[in-house]
Amino acid sequence: MYAKCGCIVYAARVFRRVRNPCVIPYTSMIVASGKHGLGKVSIELFEEMIDKRIKPNDVTFVAVLHACSHSSLVDQGLEYFNSMSWKHGVVPEAKHYTCVVDMLSRTGRFDEAYRLAKSIQVNPNEGASLWGTLLSASRLHGRLDIAVEACKRLIESDQQVEGAYVTLSNAYVLAGEWENANDLRKKMKQTGVCKEPGCSWIDIKDSTYVFYAGNILFERGTEVLRMLKELEREMKEKGRSKGLVFVDVEEEAMEETVDH
Repeated sequence: MYAKCGCIVYAARVFRRVRNPCVIPYTSMIVASGKHGLGKVSIELFEEMIDKRIKPNDVTFVAVLHACSHSSLVDQGLEYFNSMSWKHGVVPEAKHYTCVVDMLSRTGRFDEAYRLAKSIQVNPNEGASLWGTLLSASRLHGRLDIAVEACKRLIESDQQVEGAYVTLSNAYVLAGEWENANDLRKKMKQTGVCKEPGCSWIDIKDSTYVFYAGNILFERGTEVLRMLKELEREMKEKGRSKGLVFVDVEEEAMEETVDH
């Protein structure tokens, strides 16, 4: 509870009050630390658990691999992944491979991530997470070759089809390949693929404000857009942004802010 509220220090205090903690509280703290960017703390907790001869389970390994991924601790993460079966008796599943693919992709090691993704047999649902992770990462880093293959895999398995088309189209646009992006958009129309706009909301006092991607006609929209432009101006002044990239995916034009 404390960790989910961002109070990681209080979460750690409660954890240390647990007498003889088993794998469950250890795993919970590893997850919490990893989500707050404290990858090294997650590793310390994992090693502490092993020293106490507490056997990690499949969830524990997802937690520590996720922590390594989000803290760029690739070598450490690969070491844990490779030791799962022979050292701890935990057979790697699709969710563990997905964590490793994400970990490698975040540090630009796409060829390794791609080879790993191709090396395992997974069912469509598990494959959606695996190839979806690779698709998103390859889009951000401009690896169109891998993005195309990942998109193809998702479409063939009939998983995340709408999102796959949109992500690949955005990848083409960010790479300046407008013709390919337009061809893909036409294919979406021909096959009847339509991506529902993303949605987010915020509660302020007794009111809920809902925002849909591509829609600027919402309550107090003028104020929100004015604030966004002001934030963009300040980011440019500090050299943190190169502005807005316009991505025309469907009938509507969407704006995607690219944070450099």
